[in-house]
Amino acid sequence: MRSVEGQRLKTRGLGLLAFLFMACSSFAIDPEEHMQFADGLYARKLYEMAIREYLVLSKEAPRYENIDVALFRLAESYRRMGKKTDSVRFHERLIKEHPQSAFRFKAHLRRAEMYASEGKYEGAIPFFQTLLELTPPPEIAVSAHYYLGFSLKKTDQAKDAEKAFRRVVDEYVDSPFMSFACIELADMYRQQKRRKKDIQTLYQKAADNPATDRVGAEALFQLGEWASKHKKYEQSIQAYEQLISTYPKSPRVKEFERHVVWSYYYIGRYQEALALIGNVLTRSENPDQAEWLYIKANCERKSGKNKEALATYDQLITGFPASPFVMGAGYEKALIAFTDNDFRAVIEQLEKMDPTDPIKKDAYWLLA
Repeated sequence: MRSVEGQRLKTRGLGLLAFLFMACSSFAIDPEEHMQFADGLYARKLYEMAIREYLVLSKEAPRYENIDVALFRLAESYRRMGKKTDSVRFHERLIKEHPQSAFRFKAHLRRAEMYASEGKYEGAIPFFQTLLELTPPPEIAVSAHYYLGFSLKKTDQAKDAEKAFRRVVDEYVDSPFMSFACIELADMYRQQKRRKKDIQTLYQKAADNPATDRVGAEALFQLGEWASKHKKYEQSIQAYEQLISTYPKSPRVKEFERHVVWSYYYIGRYQEALALIGNVLTRSENPDQAEWLYIKANCERKSGKNKEALATYDQLITGFPASPFVMGAGYEKALIAFTDNDFRAVIEQLEKMDPTDPIKKDAYWLLA
């Protein structure tokens, strides 16, 4: 009954709106009342109807004191309907006819953003630069600096892009754009292979003050992955633990597991590595099972569980014969035989192998 009654009320409300729409379109009314009616449509996201009313207002009351607001919302209505050409036309009209309007800054920003959203980064750059020359308020300036940096980065103007992102990071610390700029800047430094200390700081800064959960998870993932690659294993583990405790449902958690399990291994935290491996291997979907079996067997061997390790190496070799980890598994089996003084088993294991880098040297030394 409630749903039926709600539908009736909704239908009645739409009917009233249609009546008012027809009435307002048919008779001249006070500009302020017309503006309120148009704004009501705009607030309800009835953009096509709002456009008609704003157009009437702009034509019949061009000297209305809030006509600049009407032009901006008219342009925004077109933009939200996907009519970018019309949107740009009215943004430009606002800028030209009302150069002192407070909405001119947003009009400049929208015009530039539409170029960037279409991948026309080269064309967007001068619009962002022009906007910044007007000294817009901080909430618009930070957006312009960020998207200017993004457009410059996309057009391979790295030096100027770095300056734009740096301004966001240093001057707008409370803005949501700050965390985005931190990640962009850190990514640039990684590609350029410089300012390693800054990379760590930027990722951590983004993780501490993220614009969204997705940004926070991304910052921690990038920090942990970068730390793992640079053999900062404790730091990688800390990033993982912060990620899984703060954003347990993020897809980045599963993507991080491979990095952190190796970090556990390299610093000798074998039991923690084995606990994580056990969880991963129980999943039905696991495209990297061979690697997980390899690291599991290595952790078992390092923990003195040679029998379990040999069984896991054999599981890897039998189940995934084409895996690049098979060669390593064979060498590790030879190492176990060597520590058990079973030298015949060492020879038998290594003679049937054709070791490749990076274990070739060690394998031949062990065989000799």
